[in-house]
Amino acid sequence: METKQSVDEMRRIQSDLPYRCMFVVPSVRRSGGLALLWKEDVDLHIQTYSPHHIDALIHNGNDPTWRLTGFYGWPEEQNKHKSWQLLKHLHSRLPDPWLCCGDFNEILHSGEKQGSRPKPLQPMQEFRSTLLRCGLVDLGSRGTNTHGTMVAQETLSCRSVWTGHAHRRSLDQRLRRKKTPQRFEEKWASHAECETVVRQAWETGACPGSPMYRLFEKIKRCQVALVEWSRNAFNNTKSKLQVKQAALEELSAMNDPNKVSEIREVKNSINTLLHQDELFWRQRSRSIWLPAGDKNTKYFHQRASQRRRKNHIHGVEDQNGEWCTCESRIARVAEQYFQGLFTTANPVNMETVLDSVERVVTRTMNKSLLEPYTLDEVRRALFQMHPSKSPGPDGMSPFFFQKYWHIVGHDVSEAVISVLHSGHMLHKMNYTHIVLIPKKQDPKTLADYRPISLGNVVSRILSKVLANRLKVVLPSVISNAQSAFVPGRLITDNTTVAYELLHRMRNRRKGKKGQMAIKLDISKAYDRVEWTFLRMIMLKIGLDPRWVHMAMETVCTASYSVLINGEPKGYIKPSRGIKQEDPLSPYLFLLCAEGLSALLRKAEANHNIKGIMTSQQGVCISHLLFADDSLLFCRATVEECQNLLTLLEKYEAALGQAINRQKTSLFFSKNTRQDVRNTIQQMLGARVMHDCERYLGLPMTCGRSKVNTFKEIQEKISKRVMGWKEKFISKAGREVLIKTVAQAIPTYSMSVFKLPKSICDGINSLLAKYWWGQSHEV
Repeated sequence: METKQSVDEMRRIQSDLPYRCMFVVPSVRRSGGLALLWKEDVDLHIQTYSPHHIDALIHNGNDPTWRLTGFYGWPEEQNKHKSWQLLKHLHSRLPDPWLCCGDFNEILHSGEKQGSRPKPLQPMQEFRSTLLRCGLVDLGSRGTNTHGTMVAQETLSCRSVWTGHAHRRSLDQRLRRKKTPQRFEEKWASHAECETVVRQAWETGACPGSPMYRLFEKIKRCQVALVEWSRNAFNNTKSKLQVKQAALEELSAMNDPNKVSEIREVKNSINTLLHQDELFWRQRSRSIWLPAGDKNTKYFHQRASQRRRKNHIHGVEDQNGEWCTCESRIARVAEQYFQGLFTTANPVNMETVLDSVERVVTRTMNKSLLEPYTLDEVRRALFQMHPSKSPGPDGMSPFFFQKYWHIVGHDVSEAVISVLHSGHMLHKMNYTHIVLIPKKQDPKTLADYRPISLGNVVSRILSKVLANRLKVVLPSVISNAQSAFVPGRLITDNTTVAYELLHRMRNRRKGKKGQMAIKLDISKAYDRVEWTFLRMIMLKIGLDPRWVHMAMETVCTASYSVLINGEPKGYIKPSRGIKQEDPLSPYLFLLCAEGLSALLRKAEANHNIKGIMTSQQGVCISHLLFADDSLLFCRATVEECQNLLTLLEKYEAALGQAINRQKTSLFFSKNTRQDVRNTIQQMLGARVMHDCERYLGLPMTCGRSKVNTFKEIQEKISKRVMGWKEKFISKAGREVLIKTVAQAIPTYSMSVFKLPKSICDGINSLLAKYWWGQSHEV
């Protein structure tokens, strides 16, 4: 940011600060001006400067020399190109690790802009192109969105040198390593002795108790044995690699034909160590779509570091608005928050909702649900999971059970089947960690985090077996208005119908009565599901009580601890809510949402509300539901609005749901009078939809410019590409990223809309630049 100060004024400011060294680029009158201040013990040398930058080299003892550039971009639109020319020039000067921070007077993506007027695409593209050319990575911003911090790829390429030193600590905002729960490492399986350790620990000693309790004890014993073994087997891996590399250089220098077999053996050892390191960082990066084995270790390392920085919780606001930074206080705030969220609100008048629900499950369906469970079902449920999914409290990922199924399979199958047949779940096996993922930059409250449940793999297998059976009968149970997770139904069914209905409303200019659409925002939908209502609606639709009891057992025996920066804190015993990421939870929520669908159908049959006709001879649609995303249609009258409001209040009271009125939005047809619009808006406490409103990730309406409507797709791909450092990824890795990630992003939109040619050309250009790399590398 410009100082707007002279040298003398900056000296007065310096006297109040603990920095004895300073370099100033004075302002011209009250415009511009830059200053760099540092402490005496910092070995800093100014290299170049101008009214728009200060470039310095910093030496830190035995650490590598690195560059710090303070940057102030030209604010005038016609001079922005000068900023990018200066940035490219600075990039070409020195090869040292580079940190560039300041006010660039430009944004990377339109989502960073405040206000309704859209930002032109071209200036943002030029900024992104410059950053890619200079190898700069966005580390985020504080305060105004045009301020930011960039760090060069050269910095990340020597990350092993930076890690643990002052620069790394400052970039990670002094994240400290903690004693996190022990977890199974995929690299352990690459060691020849690992299977022997697993077999010995698994088969040693008999344990009394139920099959599930015996399984729990075997998992715990195996985990302890593996951790103890790994401390010796994988001790000083880095030193071993250096020794092997030195030995290879020595053998190669001999140029002795008799050493060929020895050289080959050393090379194999080096490749094994490198592969193990790559597996280690891939597991932490969660980049499960990019396979290991293509020498992408640096990329995995960088992604893991980014994840750690992004997910680190520095502080939260408590209920009184007080900022808490102490981890013990953060833990108390989190425990109180989730205990309150998961505590029943004692639902009332559930019968008013359940009376609208019809029995739809037949005897044949119940018979298929209650057939004896088989070993093949358990195995299929396990192998449907991605091997690298995060482990639960026991530390074992699906990879462990899949890799050693020939050892552990019998015990796992016996335990799962015994629980499914008996209907009694071991509570400690259903103990779950909650990990908090930020939903936005700079989260303040716990509501700004998305809670994800990390359950033990065995409990997930059990839920998956139940889910696999339930989803077979879902098409006959769930009404056509719901399309989420139901076999044979697609998300595009909802988006296509929604767009056509809104388009029809937008062009409706005649008629005395208008039409309206209501896009509901339901707050914490999964977490607020009342168990009593869930049980009663499953029984009401006709599910057998034995199956209902087993499904409720997976829900009611859950308990939680919250992971605060990797450490489990607190203990929460819920009395409502279903687990996020549990295989059965989406299907259970569909059954609950069927209560809302039944209420709406009954109201329509009683002429309390009237939906929208798709055509003169078409069907009448009053609602479209996709899990917790709800879109309702009715006539824009005060009477129907009141009927709808009463209906929603009944649903909220019965299921425990809370509709966020501030985020709920309205759309009116053109022929709706303004006074009616104002009255309805006041009754619902909702806002009117803007042009860029989205439903299930797609635009609800297209304005005059389709380029502005769909430019987010190009920006989303640009964000991805800027996070993929081609210097860190092999050619094969780049191909996988482009085909499986980048090209998949526009596919969903293209299944409904025809994208503008300029957007397609922009995407192709972006991916071509990434594929071929920097111009000086080609």
